[in-house]
Amino acid sequence: MTARRNIETSEKVEEFMERARSRYTRIKPEKKKRFPRFLVVVNVMVIILVLYLYITSDPTKTYFTSSMNMGGVHYNVSLTRESGTETFLFKVILLSRKDEAVAVPFDGNGVACLKLFYGNREIMERCAGREVTEVALMKKVKRTYAAFLQSSGITAMLREKAGERPFQDHRKFFNPGKTLIPLRAVVTINTGGGISSEHTFKYEAD
Repeated sequence: MTARRNIETSEKVEEFMERARSRYTRIKPEKKKRFPRFLVVVNVMVIILVLYLYITSDPTKTYFTSSMNMGGVHYNVSLTRESGTETFLFKVILLSRKDEAVAVPFDGNGVACLKLFYGNREIMERCAGREVTEVALMKKVKRTYAAFLQSSGITAMLREKAGERPFQDHRKFFNPGKTLIPLRAVVTINTGGGISSEHTFKYEAD
């Protein structure tokens, strides 16, 4: 009887171990999830597109703005470009800080003049309020003077004064048809012997 029971016990143990082994083999290790290749490609393409749009996008429409005070008068000057056009606007705003009316004399060359330079070469000049020799200002009353520049005119003068070199040196890699040429702008307020400020900006030439 003892031998028979041992055989039965042994068979049960074997059967249990067999079931355990079969259960173990059915449980396979979970495979690591891989990021689909096409998603990697899509992400790379999106990044390239964003970089392309950033590099080829229009520069800021306000190229520079600055202010100065002289003789109780606040002067604000700026150069902007009208969106979707080739028109640049050079503007100077005068605002008196005095309690009483004040007459501001100008030297006959305009209220303020803008000169554009490429390197040391003067490209062109425009003056706002060219015919003005004196401006009467009341307290907190603004007077505005402006001059317009055309992109085609700037490009033509660049080619005349500096040749094709600026267009070749500053052509954009992602968009060969567009160049951003660094220009230097000198603004002079034509009163009190003249006060000048200097600014740099990138001129977009197609």
